[in-house]
Amino acid sequence: MQSDIENFTQYKFSMNEDLAGGNLRPAFSIGNRYLEAAKKQVRYMQSVLASSPKFEGQIGNSETVSVPPKMANWPVNNLERENRWNLILQSYAETIKNNGAENGTVNSILVGELVRDKSRLESFTGEDIFNIYMNSVAKSFDSHSAYISPESSQLVDENLYTTINEKPYELGSASKRTLIASGVVTGHVSQVASGGRSYKVGVISIPSFYFDPYDIDDGNSVTKDVRQALLDLSKQGIEGLILDLRGNPGGALAQAVRVSGMFIGDNPVVTVRDSRNRQETQKSLNNKKVEKNLPLVVLVDRVSAGASEIFAGAMQDYGRAIIVGGQTFGLGTAQAIQPLNYGELKVTVAQYYRVSGEGFQKKGITPDIQFPNAYDQYELGEEALSNPLPWNSTKAALYSPVMNVNAYLERLNEGHKKRVADNPVFTQKDYFQQYKYLPPHSDEFLKEGEMILADLIRLSGE
Repeated sequence: MQSDIENFTQYKFSMNEDLAGGNLRPAFSIGNRYLEAAKKQVRYMQSVLASSPKFEGQIGNSETVSVPPKMANWPVNNLERENRWNLILQSYAETIKNNGAENGTVNSILVGELVRDKSRLESFTGEDIFNIYMNSVAKSFDSHSAYISPESSQLVDENLYTTINEKPYELGSASKRTLIASGVVTGHVSQVASGGRSYKVGVISIPSFYFDPYDIDDGNSVTKDVRQALLDLSKQGIEGLILDLRGNPGGALAQAVRVSGMFIGDNPVVTVRDSRNRQETQKSLNNKKVEKNLPLVVLVDRVSAGASEIFAGAMQDYGRAIIVGGQTFGLGTAQAIQPLNYGELKVTVAQYYRVSGEGFQKKGITPDIQFPNAYDQYELGEEALSNPLPWNSTKAALYSPVMNVNAYLERLNEGHKKRVADNPVFTQKDYFQQYKYLPPHSDEFLKEGEMILADLIRLSGE
Protein backbone atom coordinates (compact mmCIF):
# COMPACT_ATOMS: atom_id res chain seq x y z
CA MET A 1 0.00 0.00 0.00
CA GLN A 2 0.98 3.67 -0.29
CA SER A 3 1.72 3.77 3.45
CA ASP A 4 4.26 0.97 3.01
CA ILE A 5 6.02 2.84 0.20
CA GLU A 6 6.18 5.97 2.35
CA ASN A 7 7.62 3.96 5.22
CA PHE A 8 10.32 2.48 2.98
CA THR A 9 11.56 5.94 1.97
CA GLN A 10 13.46 6.07 5.26
CA TYR A 11 16.02 3.75 3.59
CA LYS A 12 16.23 5.75 0.36
CA PHE A 13 19.47 7.59 1.06
CA SER A 14 21.17 5.09 3.34
CA MET A 15 20.92 1.75 1.50
CA ASN A 16 24.45 1.97 0.06
CA GLU A 17 25.98 2.66 3.46
CA ASP A 18 23.76 0.04 5.12
CA LEU A 19 24.84 -2.63 2.66
CA ALA A 20 28.54 -1.70 2.90
CA GLY A 21 28.29 -1.85 6.68
CA GLY A 22 26.47 -5.19 6.72
CA ASN A 23 23.16 -3.69 7.90
CA LEU A 24 20.43 -5.81 6.31
CA ARG A 25 17.52 -4.24 8.16
CA PRO A 26 16.14 -2.58 4.97
CA ALA A 27 16.16 -5.91 3.13
CA PHE A 28 14.23 -7.77 5.81
CA SER A 29 11.90 -4.86 6.57
CA ILE A 30 10.82 -4.66 2.91
CA GLY A 31 10.92 -8.42 2.34
CA ASN A 32 8.86 -9.36 5.38
CA ARG A 33 6.28 -6.70 4.61
CA TYR A 34 6.00 -8.01 1.06
CA LEU A 35 5.45 -11.57 2.30
CA GLU A 36 2.77 -10.39 4.73
CA ALA A 37 0.92 -8.47 1.99
CA ALA A 38 1.27 -11.30 -0.56
CA LYS A 39 -0.14 -13.87 1.85
CA LYS A 40 -3.04 -11.55 2.61
CA GLN A 41 -3.74 -11.19 -1.12
CA VAL A 42 -3.82 -14.98 -1.57
CA ARG A 43 -6.20 -15.40 1.39
CA TYR A 44 -8.50 -12.70 0.01
CA MET A 45 -8.63 -14.30 -3.45
CA GLN A 46 -9.28 -17.72 -1.93
CA SER A 47 -12.23 -16.25 -0.01
CA VAL A 48 -13.66 -14.71 -3.20
CA LEU A 49 -13.46 -18.03 -5.02
CA ALA A 50 -14.92 -19.92 -2.04
CA SER A 51 -17.96 -17.61 -2.04
CA SER A 52 -18.34 -17.83 -5.84
CA PRO A 53 -17.99 -21.51 -6.89
CA LYS A 54 -19.03 -20.65 -10.47
CA PHE A 55 -16.59 -17.75 -10.78
CA GLU A 56 -15.58 -17.28 -14.44
CA GLY A 57 -13.99 -13.84 -14.34
CA GLN A 58 -16.59 -11.38 -13.07
CA ILE A 59 -17.04 -10.02 -9.56
CA GLY A 60 -20.50 -8.59 -8.87
CA ASN A 61 -21.73 -6.56 -11.83
CA SER A 62 -18.26 -5.48 -12.90
CA GLU A 63 -16.91 -5.92 -16.41
CA THR A 64 -13.88 -8.14 -16.96
CA VAL A 65 -10.86 -5.85 -17.09
CA SER A 66 -7.25 -6.47 -18.11
CA VAL A 67 -4.80 -5.21 -15.51
CA PRO A 68 -2.04 -2.92 -16.79
CA PRO A 69 1.46 -4.32 -16.28
CA LYS A 70 2.29 -1.49 -13.89
CA MET A 71 -0.45 0.47 -12.16
CA ALA A 72 0.15 4.18 -11.70
CA ASN A 73 -0.57 4.47 -8.00
CA TRP A 74 -0.45 2.31 -4.89
CA PRO A 75 -3.79 1.78 -3.08
CA VAL A 76 -4.26 4.13 -0.14
CA ASN A 77 -6.79 2.09 1.88
CA ASN A 78 -8.17 -1.46 2.20
CA LEU A 79 -11.09 -0.80 -0.14
CA GLU A 80 -8.78 0.33 -2.95
CA ARG A 81 -6.50 -2.61 -2.29
CA GLU A 82 -9.35 -5.12 -2.50
CA ASN A 83 -10.57 -3.51 -5.72
CA ARG A 84 -7.05 -3.92 -7.09
CA TRP A 85 -7.01 -7.57 -6.07
CA ASN A 86 -10.39 -8.07 -7.77
CA LEU A 87 -8.96 -6.68 -11.01
CA ILE A 88 -5.94 -8.97 -10.74
CA LEU A 89 -8.17 -11.98 -10.12
CA GLN A 90 -10.30 -11.09 -13.12
CA SER A 91 -7.16 -10.74 -15.22
CA TYR A 92 -5.96 -14.20 -14.11
CA ALA A 93 -9.32 -15.64 -15.11
CA GLU A 94 -9.15 -14.00 -18.55
CA THR A 95 -5.68 -15.43 -19.11
CA ILE A 96 -6.88 -18.93 -18.17
CA LYS A 97 -9.83 -18.67 -20.57
CA ASN A 98 -7.64 -17.32 -23.37
CA ASN A 99 -5.37 -20.33 -22.89
CA GLY A 100 -8.28 -22.63 -23.76
CA ALA A 101 -9.80 -23.59 -20.40
CA GLU A 102 -13.21 -25.21 -20.71
CA ASN A 103 -16.31 -23.44 -19.38
CA GLY A 104 -16.88 -24.08 -15.72
CA THR A 105 -13.25 -24.91 -14.94
CA VAL A 106 -11.84 -21.42 -14.28
CA ASN A 107 -12.67 -21.48 -10.56
CA SER A 108 -11.00 -24.84 -9.92
CA ILE A 109 -7.91 -23.86 -11.92
CA LEU A 110 -7.56 -20.62 -9.95
CA VAL A 111 -8.03 -22.46 -6.65
CA GLY A 112 -5.18 -24.79 -7.58
CA GLU A 113 -2.93 -21.89 -8.57
CA LEU A 114 -3.60 -20.10 -5.29
CA VAL A 115 -2.80 -23.24 -3.29
CA ARG A 116 0.58 -23.36 -5.02
CA ASP A 117 1.12 -19.63 -4.43
CA LYS A 118 0.36 -20.06 -0.73
CA SER A 119 2.76 -22.99 -0.44
CA ARG A 120 5.51 -21.04 -2.18
CA LEU A 121 5.07 -18.01 0.07
CA GLU A 122 5.03 -20.12 3.22
CA SER A 123 8.29 -21.78 2.21
CA PHE A 124 10.09 -18.42 1.94
CA THR A 125 13.05 -18.09 4.29
CA GLY A 126 15.38 -15.31 5.37
CA GLU A 127 17.90 -16.71 2.90
CA ASP A 128 15.41 -16.18 0.06
CA ILE A 129 14.85 -12.57 1.11
CA PHE A 130 18.60 -11.97 1.25
CA ASN A 131 19.13 -13.49 -2.21
CA ILE A 132 16.36 -11.39 -3.77
CA TYR A 133 17.66 -8.24 -2.12
CA MET A 134 21.25 -8.82 -3.27
CA ASN A 135 20.09 -9.61 -6.79
CA SER A 136 18.04 -6.40 -6.89
CA VAL A 137 21.09 -4.40 -5.81
CA ALA A 138 23.17 -6.02 -8.56
CA LYS A 139 20.53 -5.34 -11.22
CA SER A 140 20.34 -1.66 -10.24
CA PHE A 141 23.66 -1.25 -12.08
CA ASP A 142 22.56 -2.95 -15.30
CA SER A 143 20.19 -5.65 -16.45
CA HIS A 144 22.73 -8.51 -16.62
CA SER A 145 24.55 -8.17 -13.33
CA ALA A 146 23.26 -10.63 -10.74
CA TYR A 147 23.92 -12.11 -7.31
CA ILE A 148 24.63 -15.86 -7.23
CA SER A 149 23.84 -17.58 -3.94
CA PRO A 150 26.31 -19.94 -2.20
CA GLU A 151 24.15 -22.94 -3.19
CA SER A 152 24.84 -22.14 -6.82
CA SER A 153 28.50 -21.15 -6.47
CA GLN A 154 31.43 -23.27 -5.43
CA LEU A 155 34.22 -22.40 -7.84
CA VAL A 156 35.41 -19.21 -9.55
CA ASP A 157 36.93 -18.68 -12.96
CA GLU A 158 38.23 -15.63 -14.80
CA ASN A 159 36.47 -16.04 -18.13
CA LEU A 160 34.21 -13.46 -19.72
CA TYR A 161 30.64 -14.61 -20.32
CA THR A 162 28.11 -13.03 -22.60
CA THR A 163 24.78 -14.80 -22.25
CA ILE A 164 21.18 -14.02 -21.33
CA ASN A 165 21.20 -16.98 -18.93
CA GLU A 166 20.84 -15.65 -15.38
CA LYS A 167 23.46 -18.13 -14.12
CA PRO A 168 26.24 -18.54 -16.70
CA TYR A 169 27.34 -21.99 -15.58
CA GLU A 170 26.20 -25.20 -13.93
CA LEU A 171 28.03 -27.58 -11.61
CA GLY A 172 28.99 -30.86 -13.22
CA SER A 173 30.92 -33.89 -12.05
CA ALA A 174 33.70 -33.29 -9.51
CA SER A 175 32.26 -29.82 -8.89
CA LYS A 176 33.53 -28.56 -12.23
CA ARG A 177 31.76 -25.76 -13.97
CA THR A 178 30.41 -26.11 -17.47
CA LEU A 179 28.66 -23.27 -19.24
CA ILE A 180 24.95 -24.06 -19.35
CA ALA A 181 23.92 -25.67 -22.62
CA SER A 182 20.41 -26.75 -23.50
CA GLY A 183 21.63 -29.83 -25.32
CA VAL A 184 24.75 -30.43 -27.38
CA VAL A 185 25.96 -29.67 -30.87
CA THR A 186 24.15 -31.79 -33.45
CA GLY A 187 24.49 -32.16 -37.21
CA HIS A 188 22.70 -33.67 -40.17
CA VAL A 189 22.72 -33.68 -43.98
CA SER A 190 19.88 -32.76 -46.34
CA GLN A 191 19.43 -32.98 -50.10
CA VAL A 192 18.10 -29.68 -51.45
CA ALA A 193 17.26 -28.75 -55.04
CA SER A 194 18.18 -25.47 -56.73
CA GLY A 195 18.22 -24.61 -60.43
CA GLY A 196 17.45 -28.14 -61.51
CA ARG A 197 20.18 -29.77 -59.47
CA SER A 198 20.28 -31.40 -56.02
CA TYR A 199 22.85 -30.22 -53.49
CA LYS A 200 24.05 -31.88 -50.31
CA VAL A 201 23.89 -29.36 -47.45
CA GLY A 202 25.00 -29.81 -43.87
CA VAL A 203 23.31 -28.35 -40.79
CA ILE A 204 25.03 -27.86 -37.41
CA SER A 205 22.83 -26.72 -34.51
CA ILE A 206 24.68 -24.94 -31.69
CA PRO A 207 22.63 -24.65 -28.45
CA SER A 208 25.11 -22.36 -26.63
CA PHE A 209 28.80 -21.44 -26.53
CA TYR A 210 29.61 -23.75 -23.66
CA PHE A 211 32.93 -24.96 -22.26
CA ASP A 212 34.66 -26.24 -19.13
CA PRO A 213 36.97 -23.50 -17.79
CA TYR A 214 39.05 -26.08 -15.93
CA ASP A 215 39.84 -28.14 -19.02
CA ILE A 216 42.95 -26.45 -20.40
CA ASP A 217 42.91 -28.64 -23.50
CA ASP A 218 39.44 -27.37 -24.46
CA GLY A 219 38.24 -30.97 -24.53
CA ASN A 220 34.73 -30.19 -23.31
CA SER A 221 33.63 -27.22 -25.38
CA VAL A 222 31.49 -26.06 -28.24
CA THR A 223 34.66 -25.46 -30.25
CA LYS A 224 35.64 -29.12 -30.06
CA ASP A 225 32.09 -30.30 -30.79
CA VAL A 226 31.60 -28.00 -33.80
CA ARG A 227 34.98 -29.06 -35.19
CA GLN A 228 34.01 -32.73 -34.88
CA ALA A 229 30.54 -32.17 -36.37
CA LEU A 230 32.11 -30.30 -39.29
CA LEU A 231 34.57 -33.15 -39.85
CA ASP A 232 31.75 -35.72 -39.81
CA LEU A 233 29.66 -33.73 -42.30
CA SER A 234 32.67 -33.12 -44.57
CA LYS A 235 33.21 -36.87 -44.83
CA GLN A 236 29.64 -37.09 -46.17
CA GLY A 237 30.51 -34.69 -48.97
CA ILE A 238 28.52 -31.58 -48.02
CA GLU A 239 28.67 -28.69 -50.49
CA GLY A 240 27.52 -25.98 -48.07
CA LEU A 241 26.76 -25.49 -44.37
CA ILE A 242 24.08 -23.94 -42.14
CA LEU A 243 25.04 -22.98 -38.60
CA ASP A 244 21.75 -22.84 -36.67
CA LEU A 245 22.01 -20.40 -33.75
CA ARG A 246 18.28 -20.01 -33.14
CA GLY A 247 17.50 -20.09 -29.44
CA ASN A 248 21.22 -19.86 -28.59
CA PRO A 249 21.43 -17.51 -25.55
CA GLY A 250 25.19 -16.99 -25.80
CA GLY A 251 28.01 -18.22 -23.60
CA ALA A 252 31.76 -17.80 -23.34
CA LEU A 253 33.18 -14.98 -25.42
CA ALA A 254 36.39 -16.93 -26.08
CA GLN A 255 34.41 -19.81 -27.59
CA ALA A 256 32.68 -17.45 -30.03
CA VAL A 257 36.12 -16.21 -31.10
CA ARG A 258 37.46 -19.75 -31.59
CA VAL A 259 34.49 -21.01 -33.59
CA SER A 260 34.69 -17.89 -35.77
CA GLY A 261 38.30 -18.76 -36.57
CA MET A 262 37.20 -22.02 -38.20
CA PHE A 263 35.65 -19.96 -41.01
CA ILE A 264 37.69 -16.72 -41.20
CA GLY A 265 41.12 -17.94 -40.10
CA ASP A 266 43.52 -16.01 -37.84
CA ASN A 267 41.74 -12.65 -37.85
CA PRO A 268 40.21 -10.14 -35.42
CA VAL A 269 36.73 -11.23 -34.31
CA VAL A 270 35.53 -8.79 -31.63
CA THR A 271 36.66 -5.66 -29.81
CA VAL A 272 36.24 -5.53 -26.03
CA ARG A 273 36.23 -2.29 -24.00
CA ASP A 274 36.41 -2.52 -20.20
CA SER A 275 35.09 -0.19 -17.50
CA ARG A 276 38.36 1.80 -17.56
CA ASN A 277 37.92 2.44 -21.29
CA ARG A 278 40.79 0.11 -22.16
CA GLN A 279 40.21 -1.53 -25.51
CA GLU A 280 41.42 -4.85 -26.92
CA THR A 281 40.65 -6.61 -30.17
CA GLN A 282 40.46 -10.37 -29.75
CA LYS A 283 41.75 -12.52 -32.60
CA SER A 284 41.22 -16.14 -33.45
CA LEU A 285 44.63 -17.83 -33.56
CA ASN A 286 46.21 -21.18 -34.38
CA ASN A 287 43.51 -22.37 -36.75
CA LYS A 288 45.03 -25.46 -38.38
CA LYS A 289 42.08 -26.11 -40.69
CA VAL A 290 39.95 -23.25 -41.97
CA GLU A 291 36.82 -23.73 -44.09
CA LYS A 292 37.62 -20.73 -46.29
CA ASN A 293 35.42 -21.52 -49.29
CA LEU A 294 32.52 -23.62 -48.01
CA PRO A 295 29.28 -21.69 -48.71
CA LEU A 296 27.83 -20.69 -45.32
CA VAL A 297 24.44 -19.57 -43.97
CA VAL A 298 23.91 -18.57 -40.31
CA LEU A 299 20.36 -18.89 -38.97
CA VAL A 300 19.40 -16.61 -36.04
CA ASP A 301 16.34 -15.40 -34.14
CA ARG A 302 15.42 -13.04 -31.30
CA VAL A 303 16.85 -15.39 -28.65
CA SER A 304 20.25 -15.52 -30.37
CA ALA A 305 22.29 -13.41 -27.98
CA GLY A 306 25.75 -12.49 -26.77
CA ALA A 307 28.32 -14.96 -28.08
CA SER A 308 25.88 -15.93 -30.86
CA GLU A 309 25.78 -12.33 -32.00
CA ILE A 310 29.58 -12.06 -31.89
CA PHE A 311 29.88 -15.04 -34.23
CA ALA A 312 27.11 -13.89 -36.59
CA GLY A 313 28.48 -10.34 -36.64
CA ALA A 314 31.96 -11.56 -37.57
CA MET A 315 30.59 -13.72 -40.38
CA GLN A 316 28.63 -10.74 -41.69
CA ASP A 317 31.48 -8.21 -41.44
CA TYR A 318 33.95 -10.52 -43.17
CA GLY A 319 31.46 -11.27 -45.97
CA ARG A 320 31.83 -14.93 -45.05
CA ALA A 321 28.18 -15.94 -44.59
CA ILE A 322 24.63 -14.94 -45.37
CA ILE A 323 22.81 -14.18 -42.10
CA VAL A 324 19.21 -15.38 -42.21
CA GLY A 325 16.32 -15.14 -39.72
CA GLY A 326 15.02 -12.62 -37.20
CA GLN A 327 16.60 -9.61 -35.50
CA THR A 328 18.79 -10.86 -32.65
CA PHE A 329 18.62 -10.05 -28.92
CA GLY A 330 21.04 -7.11 -28.75
CA LEU A 331 23.27 -8.17 -25.84
CA GLY A 332 26.47 -6.10 -26.09
CA THR A 333 27.99 -6.57 -22.65
CA ALA A 334 30.21 -9.19 -21.04
CA GLN A 335 30.07 -10.40 -17.45
CA ALA A 336 32.62 -11.95 -15.11
CA ILE A 337 32.19 -13.87 -11.86
CA GLN A 338 33.54 -12.11 -8.76
CA PRO A 339 33.82 -13.96 -5.42
CA LEU A 340 32.18 -12.54 -2.29
CA ASN A 341 32.40 -13.62 1.32
CA TYR A 342 28.96 -15.12 0.83
CA GLY A 343 28.10 -16.17 -2.71
CA GLU A 344 29.30 -14.52 -5.90
CA LEU A 345 28.50 -11.58 -8.11
CA LYS A 346 28.02 -11.80 -11.85
CA VAL A 347 29.00 -8.27 -12.80
CA THR A 348 29.15 -6.46 -16.13
CA VAL A 349 32.78 -5.61 -16.76
CA ALA A 350 32.95 -4.80 -20.48
CA GLN A 351 31.12 -3.94 -23.67
CA TYR A 352 32.00 -5.50 -26.98
CA TYR A 353 31.84 -4.40 -30.60
CA ARG A 354 31.95 -5.81 -34.11
CA VAL A 355 35.23 -5.47 -36.02
CA SER A 356 33.42 -2.78 -38.03
CA GLY A 357 33.15 -0.74 -34.81
CA GLU A 358 29.38 -1.13 -34.53
CA GLY A 359 28.02 -1.94 -31.08
CA PHE A 360 25.83 -4.96 -30.41
CA GLN A 361 24.07 -3.39 -27.43
CA LYS A 362 20.29 -3.09 -27.98
CA LYS A 363 20.69 -3.32 -31.79
CA GLY A 364 21.95 -6.86 -32.21
CA ILE A 365 22.37 -8.29 -35.72
CA THR A 366 20.10 -7.39 -38.62
CA PRO A 367 19.94 -10.45 -40.93
CA ASP A 368 20.75 -10.12 -44.62
CA ILE A 369 17.52 -12.00 -45.37
CA GLN A 370 14.90 -11.37 -42.72
CA PHE A 371 12.30 -13.85 -41.53
CA PRO A 372 9.35 -12.80 -39.35
CA ASN A 373 10.18 -12.86 -35.65
CA ALA A 374 8.03 -15.06 -33.46
CA TYR A 375 8.93 -12.78 -30.56
CA ASP A 376 7.86 -9.18 -30.02
CA GLN A 377 10.99 -7.01 -29.85
CA TYR A 378 9.41 -4.94 -27.07
CA GLU A 379 8.70 -8.05 -24.99
CA LEU A 380 11.94 -9.93 -25.59
CA GLY A 381 15.36 -8.48 -26.20
CA GLU A 382 17.85 -6.13 -24.58
CA GLU A 383 15.67 -3.08 -25.13
CA ALA A 384 12.78 -4.81 -23.32
CA LEU A 385 14.82 -5.15 -20.11
CA SER A 386 14.39 -2.73 -17.24
CA ASN A 387 17.85 -1.20 -17.07
CA PRO A 388 19.84 -1.78 -20.30
CA LEU A 389 23.00 0.11 -21.09
CA PRO A 390 22.78 2.40 -24.15
CA TRP A 391 24.13 1.58 -27.61
CA ASN A 392 27.46 3.02 -28.69
CA SER A 393 30.24 2.35 -31.17
CA THR A 394 34.02 2.40 -31.34
CA LYS A 395 36.87 2.61 -33.83
CA ALA A 396 36.88 -0.20 -36.40
CA ALA A 397 39.52 -2.89 -36.12
CA LEU A 398 42.03 -3.54 -38.90
CA TYR A 399 40.39 -6.25 -40.97
CA SER A 400 39.61 -7.19 -44.56
CA PRO A 401 36.69 -9.29 -45.85
CA VAL A 402 37.64 -12.87 -46.66
CA MET A 403 34.75 -13.39 -49.10
CA ASN A 404 31.99 -11.38 -50.75
CA VAL A 405 28.79 -13.38 -50.38
CA ASN A 406 26.86 -10.12 -50.55
CA ALA A 407 27.45 -10.21 -54.31
CA TYR A 408 24.75 -12.89 -54.42
CA LEU A 409 22.39 -11.28 -51.91
CA GLU A 410 20.00 -9.60 -54.38
CA ARG A 411 19.39 -12.85 -56.30
CA LEU A 412 19.13 -14.85 -53.06
CA ASN A 413 16.47 -12.45 -51.80
CA GLU A 414 14.55 -12.69 -55.06
CA GLY A 415 14.44 -16.47 -54.85
CA HIS A 416 13.45 -16.34 -51.17
CA LYS A 417 10.55 -13.96 -51.78
CA LYS A 418 9.17 -16.08 -54.62
CA ARG A 419 9.23 -19.24 -52.51
CA VAL A 420 7.52 -17.76 -49.46
CA ALA A 421 4.96 -15.57 -51.25
CA ASP A 422 2.09 -17.93 -50.38
CA ASN A 423 3.46 -19.29 -47.10
CA PRO A 424 1.52 -17.88 -44.09
CA VAL A 425 4.49 -18.49 -41.79
CA PHE A 426 6.35 -15.77 -43.71
CA THR A 427 3.56 -13.49 -44.94
CA GLN A 428 1.06 -13.12 -42.07
CA LYS A 429 2.28 -10.76 -39.36
CA ASP A 430 -0.06 -12.27 -36.77
CA TYR A 431 0.61 -15.90 -37.75
CA PHE A 432 2.25 -16.83 -34.45
CA GLN A 433 -0.56 -15.20 -32.48
CA GLN A 434 -3.14 -17.23 -34.40
CA TYR A 435 -1.28 -20.52 -34.18
CA LYS A 436 0.26 -20.61 -30.73
CA TYR A 437 1.10 -24.28 -31.10
CA LEU A 438 3.69 -23.54 -33.81
CA PRO A 439 7.10 -23.40 -32.10
CA PRO A 440 9.33 -20.39 -32.79
CA HIS A 441 11.98 -22.80 -34.14
CA SER A 442 9.70 -23.70 -37.00
CA ASP A 443 10.90 -26.33 -39.47
CA GLU A 444 9.64 -23.94 -42.14
CA PHE A 445 12.46 -21.54 -41.24
CA LEU A 446 15.11 -24.25 -41.41
CA LYS A 447 13.76 -25.54 -44.73
CA GLU A 448 13.90 -22.05 -46.21
CA GLY A 449 17.40 -21.58 -44.83
CA GLU A 450 18.43 -24.76 -46.64
CA MET A 451 16.88 -23.46 -49.87
CA ILE A 452 18.81 -20.20 -49.53
CA LEU A 453 22.01 -22.16 -48.96
CA ALA A 454 21.37 -24.34 -52.02
CA ASP A 455 20.90 -21.18 -54.10
CA LEU A 456 24.14 -19.78 -52.67
CA ILE A 457 26.05 -22.96 -53.59
CA ARG A 458 24.70 -22.79 -57.14
CA LEU A 459 25.39 -19.09 -57.60
CA SER A 460 28.90 -19.24 -56.15
CA GLY A 461 29.72 -22.09 -58.56
CA GLU A 462 28.61 -20.25 -61.69
